[in-house]
Amino acid sequence: MNNNLHVDTAILDRAATLHLKGGFSFSGLASFEFAYKQVLNNLNVDHIDLNFAEVTYIDSSALGMLLVLRQHVQLRKASLHLFNPNDLVARILDRASFNRLFTIH
Repeated sequence: MNNNLHVDTAILDRAATLHLKGGFSFSGLASFEFAYKQVLNNLNVDHIDLNFAEVTYIDSSALGMLLVLRQHVQLRKASLHLFNPNDLVARILDRASFNRLFTIH
C-alpha cells in the first residue's frame, strides 16, 4: 500500500483535474494544498475534478481538507466534483455524508 499522497494536476481550458494517488491522510495535506492552490490561482479555471481512482484510503484530516477546498471553490463560484472512489473511500465519504456536500461520481 502506498502511504504517501501524490497529486498530478492537469488543466484543459477551464477545467482542472487533480489525480490523487496513494493514501490521503494528514501527511499528504501539504501536497494536496499546494496542488489545489495552484489550480485556484488560475483564474480561468471554473471547474475542478478530484480523481480518487488511485486513492488507497482517506482519513478525517483529508476530509477536513476537502471541506476547506469546497469553501474556496464556492467563493470562486466554481464547481467541484469527486469521482472514481474505490469501495473503501466511497464508504468513508458516504458515512461522512459528503454526498450531501459534493457531487460524487
